[in-house]
Amino acid sequence: IITGSSISVEDKYQSVRVEKNVVNLVVITNNHDALRIEPDDRRWLALDISPEKIGNVAYFDKIVAAMLDTAEEMYRYLISIDTSNFRPQVLPMTETKADMKRDQLPSPMRFVLENYLQQGQGIDETAKSLYAKYVEWIGKETKGSFKQAAFNAMLVTQLRVNKLPNTRHQGSN
Repeated sequence: IITGSSISVEDKYQSVRVEKNVVNLVVITNNHDALRIEPDDRRWLALDISPEKIGNVAYFDKIVAAMLDTAEEMYRYLISIDTSNFRPQVLPMTETKADMKRDQLPSPMRFVLENYLQQGQGIDETAKSLYAKYVEWIGKETKGSFKQAAFNAMLVTQLRVNKLPNTRHQGSN
């Protein structure tokens, strides 16, 4: 529906017809995982919004009234903006979007990210030791855990780490 040049339209009691796809989506939600945002996403803009005005009905009523009074002026302003240098492929990375992407990673990836990569550490562990730490960490999480073989395979394929050793190198503690 997002990238196709055409879309099927099926009105009630009518035959299906194909139309030009002019769909643009705006999703407004306070649910942190409402959308699946892929690691290489370039379609969604997730804004960082302050919770300061939560519950302030008068504040939001004032905004809605202003929008209704000035919608035509706002439209004229928006279509007057010079967008010749606009690059829609370059979306800003907000803290909210980064959090959404991180939270949707499989648990082994989140474990390594939070416990090693964000601290600037490499993985200097045996496969058994790393998996034991993962099992301890996942005990605090609500998402499902992986068996050791799947955990190791994910780290090798997704993080492109060398095959994890079953024992430490000689001379290591």
